[in-house]
Amino acid sequence: MCQFWWTAKTVHVLVSHPTPPVFDGPENRNGLRNFDEIRFWADYINGADYIYDDQGSFGGLAAGSRFVIMGDQNSDPFDGDSVPGAIQQLLDDPLVNTAVTPGAEGGTDAAQRQGSNTSPTSAIPSLTPPTLAKPSLAAPATCG
Repeated sequence: MCQFWWTAKTVHVLVSHPTPPVFDGPENRNGLRNFDEIRFWADYINGADYIYDDQGSFGGLAAGSRFVIMGDQNSDPFDGDSVPGAIQQLLDDPLVNTAVTPGAEGGTDAAQRQGSNTSPTSAIPSLTPPTLAKPSLAAPATCG
């Protein structure tokens, strides 16, 4: 659970559930689509000028905007079938506050049930897969 606090400020809630990077053939269309759907949020929070809205305004969020990215991004930084670096597009972005990463007991349970099917590089199973509620650095928050 995360708690956010602001005083009369706008917070942009960015919610998504990108395509699972599986269930396709050797061309890896779903994996590449997942990568691009995650890239969209990275570009959006950085104000990329190729993005436009229904009114024809270009750019993503303005500099200094407060935001929270939420959703199951279907990408694990250590394990799974996502394109390498997919979730790092968000986790490594300097605008994303990764001081506290929310976890889920389901990841730990799955790691225990799957045994050898879980990557040894997944040091913290409760973070696998990363279901994100990541605030911007401009958004004061506590998660726990």
